[in-house]
Amino acid sequence: MPPADFEFEGVVRLTRYGAAYLVFTMVAGFAALNTGNNSLYIGLAFMLGALVLSGVTSKGGLKQIEVRFPDLEDVWAGRPAAATLVVRNRSRLFTVRDLLLSHPALERPLYLPLVARTSSVQVAAPLVFDRRGEVALERINCYTRYPFGLFMKKRRIRVDARTIVYPRLLNDVSMHQRFASEDGDQAPRQQMGAGDEIFGFREYVRGDSLRQIHWKKSASVGRWIMKQPEKDESRSFEVYLDTHLPADCTAEDFEQLVSKATTYLKGLVDGGAEVLLEVPGETVSTRGGESNRVLYETLAMVQADRSPATPLSVAPSTIVFSLRSSRELKSA
Repeated sequence: MPPADFEFEGVVRLTRYGAAYLVFTMVAGFAALNTGNNSLYIGLAFMLGALVLSGVTSKGGLKQIEVRFPDLEDVWAGRPAAATLVVRNRSRLFTVRDLLLSHPALERPLYLPLVARTSSVQVAAPLVFDRRGEVALERINCYTRYPFGLFMKKRRIRVDARTIVYPRLLNDVSMHQRFASEDGDQAPRQQMGAGDEIFGFREYVRGDSLRQIHWKKSASVGRWIMKQPEKDESRSFEVYLDTHLPADCTAEDFEQLVSKATTYLKGLVDGGAEVLLEVPGETVSTRGGESNRVLYETLAMVQADRSPATPLSVAPSTIVFSLRSSRELKSA
């Protein structure tokens, strides 16, 4: 198991055993110089050689360690994300032992007792991110006490892993019910869905399936036109996320708003509903779970707008998430 205080700045640090070994080496050297005993000189030479061997071996082993994160998907802020870390030892000479891996995004430090030469090891590495948005894992700290435990050697290994962290989900079970109709069921906003009959036409938005393109009408107007199948039993909702940040609100208030919208939308999507999400300048939709990632990525990348407020223009049936006052929303 890794020691509690294994993390440090710099390249090398003496362990408790290493400090005792160094003191004993100095005592042996002092005794050899004062007595001229050949046996002490030979013992001193072996002890100094062990120090040199320890440094060369640990440096050579760490230098050949390679760390790689496979693709990360469905990462939510504040929740452990299952990930696999691949550690490869490219050295043909050194087998590295007692390997410790540390990174702020790791839920806990990873301990690998052995990474054999010219081999790879896969280890579960739960990741936790505090904030939503695009993140990049560029370097990971690698420590080892190999080979004798005298020194703790450190190396920062370059990694190349990028992912989009979805917003934080709230544990608010009543949020979905606040928008329910009086009979306890969600009121449908449009009569379109996954049926066979065509309900109508609309322009393409990001996240639409290309199978729903109406080719003849698209060719006649010169842009993508989508078919809206008539709804059978599915439900459809339109949601608007207002990015305006009033002067009396903070960035944390906006993050809470995004989390509320995400929690509500995820409840709809998990329940099989179709969602049309609109944020200023962008509209995305889901189709029965085919493009849910596009919806969550949009919510992950949305930014607060501190510019002067503009009037809202949304349909009466649209569910609005906003930090504006109730008076402003009613006037809209």
